[in-house]
Amino acid sequence: VNWLTGFFYPELLTIFVITMAGKYVLEERNKKFVKSAFSKYVAPSVVDSILKDPAKLSVGGEKRELTIMFSDIRSFTTFSERLDARALAAFLNDYLSIMTKLVFANQGTLDKYIGDAIMAFWGAPLEDAKHAYHACQGAIAMMQALAANHARFLKDFGVDVHIGIGINTGPVNVGNMGSADNFSYTVIGDHVNLASRLEGLTKFYGVAILTTRFTMDAIVAAGDALPPHRVLDDVKVKGKKNAVEMIQILDRPLAEGGMRAFEDARQLYRARRFDDAIARFREASSLLAPAPGADGIPQHDGPSEMFIERCQELKLTPPAADWDGSHEMTSK
Repeated sequence: VNWLTGFFYPELLTIFVITMAGKYVLEERNKKFVKSAFSKYVAPSVVDSILKDPAKLSVGGEKRELTIMFSDIRSFTTFSERLDARALAAFLNDYLSIMTKLVFANQGTLDKYIGDAIMAFWGAPLEDAKHAYHACQGAIAMMQALAANHARFLKDFGVDVHIGIGINTGPVNVGNMGSADNFSYTVIGDHVNLASRLEGLTKFYGVAILTTRFTMDAIVAAGDALPPHRVLDDVKVKGKKNAVEMIQILDRPLAEGGMRAFEDARQLYRARRFDDAIARFREASSLLAPAPGADGIPQHDGPSEMFIERCQELKLTPPAADWDGSHEMTSK
């Protein structure tokens, strides 16, 4: 019996050591996978947090409320054609590095680059109750960084860079998606599509950052202070029946008198008093216009000018009796 016991305990110890070693190797392999999978998409601090508590990580598909951002350089195709391949690559690497660092600094996840465009989202892979707030702060930081680097981009690359940013919040599908051999951690859903549409609409309204009431409600629900903003319009985007409230996130202070004039004009517009609305929008445009540039050309307020043009069109072709003040976009 004693000699059997003498063999049993060493064997048990050997099995224990092999099991623990196997577990250690497996954990290290999983850590390497997580690090390689997410180090390009999130800040190093987020990767460290995931490695410390892998239970927080969700890489499989699931439905979750997130905030999505799309940013795009305006008229990029036009000025990119003037740059040779090396200069274009140098500029894009410079610009995208600056903007991606700000996404990470504000707890966002990089989804992908689409040429010069950036797609990012907040609230995954780690849950973040303040995802809407952090996304808006990230967008403001991106606009401030662009202003700080604008003169340098012009001097070093000869490009006059302006961008538009669209932000939206809502339930989307998030997870590893693609083929068995090639997949990425991404988001899909109607609210993703709406965020993309918003980025395109920044050109239509002449603003830098555009979001929705969905995002503002999420900020309030999380107990955070709303960023400086201006309610612009109620829009039915192509393919949707219900109007979405469009809201401008302000990246620079706007005169209070101009903000009041704009809101007064918007109420006159909704009341179909188009001549009165035009007069008030003109006052708002004057008060809210940015300072003239280096060329001395007077500036104007994009949303006010857009509404003036729309009011003039509605005077010629009055809206239907059941018009609710919303505008229907006929193109994406």
